[in-house]
Amino acid sequence: MIENISIKPTGQFALAKNKQQHFILCQYQPAKKLVSKLNLNTREYSEMNVTGLNIPENHVLIYFGKSFYLHQFDNPLLYKINIEGNTSVEALDNKYDDIDKNTTKVNTEVAKLNRSGLKIVGNFNKIGINAKHNLVFSGCEINSVYENTLSLYKNRFEIRIFAEQNKNKYTFPDGSEIITDSRGMLTFRSSNKGIEEFYMPTTTYGFLALATQTEFGGSEYYLPEQTLLKIRTMEEMYDQYLTPFISQILDYGA
Repeated sequence: MIENISIKPTGQFALAKNKQQHFILCQYQPAKKLVSKLNLNTREYSEMNVTGLNIPENHVLIYFGKSFYLHQFDNPLLYKINIEGNTSVEALDNKYDDIDKNTTKVNTEVAKLNRSGLKIVGNFNKIGINAKHNLVFSGCEINSVYENTLSLYKNRFEIRIFAEQNKNKYTFPDGSEIITDSRGMLTFRSSNKGIEEFYMPTTTYGFLALATQTEFGGSEYYLPEQTLLKIRTMEEMYDQYLTPFISQILDYGA
């Protein structure tokens, strides 16, 4: 979804779904006095200049109760932004305690995530396979130290087989590929067509997951609330996808 958004990452953002279950991205640019909305499914875009509303500097963009708002904590003045249709902004002069309470709750949950220690690996280099037959990238080794889990650890072993880099694609001597992106996601494409394409997020200090288009195993942190994916154990996913992927490369060089 993020890869194809053609807007500049300036100002404040909020995301919600409309009645058609389309994702609506709202953007507020205080410096330009501009509020805009982009339907990420249909690419419909609309904007509104809010200079005449004289919105205070401390108001921030939030989502609450099926509408976007420009809101300041403990301030009765707020501005309601519609989700459906073209962008419109309505000034309201009422005290909304529920919005304050919800904003406090959201900020608390976000703070918990910031303290969780999870860090996305976004810059990749030196992808290869080490002497222990584990995949290595950016100084990290993918390993299963604890039962039924997969994590990243600091690599302590010599890299025996390197993948050749071409932009964000890393190709091993046998033709197997790993494609990276800035969101920290790895896509694995084996030269053995019997091994289905699979995916893995790259976060440090946490348990990982492996998935295909139909199956999922690992940390439920990466699993959507509603999914049709078949849930399997990490051990099953590891043995069926990652191990054969690595073995294919090793067998080629043997």
